[in-house]
Amino acid sequence: MGRRKVPTLPADPELARTHLLDVAEACFERYGIRRTTMEDVAADAGVSRPTLYRYFGDRDSLIRAIAQRRAAQFAERMHTFFEPYDTLAEQLVEGLLYLGRIGRRDEFFSSLVTADAVGEAHRVLMDAEAALDFARLVWEPVLMAAKERGELSDGVTFPAVYRWLTAANILLIGWYEIDGEATPEHREMLEAFVLPAFVPPAFRRG
Repeated sequence: MGRRKVPTLPADPELARTHLLDVAEACFERYGIRRTTMEDVAADAGVSRPTLYRYFGDRDSLIRAIAQRRAAQFAERMHTFFEPYDTLAEQLVEGLLYLGRIGRRDEFFSSLVTADAVGEAHRVLMDAEAALDFARLVWEPVLMAAKERGELSDGVTFPAVYRWLTAANILLIGWYEIDGEATPEHREMLEAFVLPAFVPPAFRRG
């Protein structure tokens, strides 16, 4: 079966970039991240490979751009999600578990963090700039508010914390891939190993 007919690439660079991202997302969901090539994306978009490379220097950059766009969508949801939680301890544990759930349900992130692609996930998402963009949108308002309340440990360093939280998020998506849903052990591990890095003892349970 031949490729789908697609509209001509928009003349406006931003609209063209958005169109290429839309096509790439559809390709990744249809063929799988590991199997999708830049040639596949270019063919579905109706452009040449050099044109695609002009907008995205390589395949990792393309994957990273999609991840950043989806992360921005997640961030909008997270601002509402955090509202019922008053403490940094609650926000960290519940927020990480929730990000794991929505990441697991997202076809792009879920396929990126499968067993055969987890190395690719770390290589792409743990790139310094991408990790910062991914996590800052979600966690910066939470951490800055906690700092003003005195709930954030002095040892937390910026921007390194955003890269670390991205790694935790990838781990949680992998847990959900294996276990399906959160387990008491997931929560216990976050409380035992994540909270001490962020929250002074006086603000932790127990």
